[in-house]
Amino acid sequence: MTGRKRKGISGGLAATAMAGLAACQGTPQAAVPDTATDTAAIEAVLDQLETAWAAGDGPGFAAPFAPDADFATWFGLRVTGAQAVAGGHTAIFNGIYKGTGARFELAGWRLLTPDVALVQVDGWVTPPGAEPEGPAEVHPLLVLKRAGEGWEIAAFQNTPVLNPAATGGDIRKMK
Repeated sequence: MTGRKRKGISGGLAATAMAGLAACQGTPQAAVPDTATDTAAIEAVLDQLETAWAAGDGPGFAAPFAPDADFATWFGLRVTGAQAVAGGHTAIFNGIYKGTGARFELAGWRLLTPDVALVQVDGWVTPPGAEPEGPAEVHPLLVLKRAGEGWEIAAFQNTPVLNPAATGGDIRKMK
């Protein structure tokens, strides 16, 4: 690595550029993704998570997860599979997060391949029906894969937003 930051292009511009290069080289052209359609489908996944959270519905929360999905909680617990995600969320919806809401806002996304997207989210846990206040509490990072006309969650890493001043910037002091 030369130390220079790489700048990339994303979304429809990247697909258009790749399609143009493929055409110039005489190779078969991949379908150009419809960015607006994909964005709407990704937001629909986030809406499904919010709706299930508000209903306290663990299986509903897990519905957009692939059967073999990986999930990492904000405190580092790792689980595998939509059934495990459903069970864990049923437990928290009956416990610490009973009666709460959640907001998941799309912060950005990009295609890693034509059928795999990296999705950045801003998230909050709220009182029922309340709007989020202040900066995001978590920054989930999702890997989505195409499933039919939409997307399913292959991986979900729930990262809390912490105040580095509380630890002097040393993650070891959080233990």
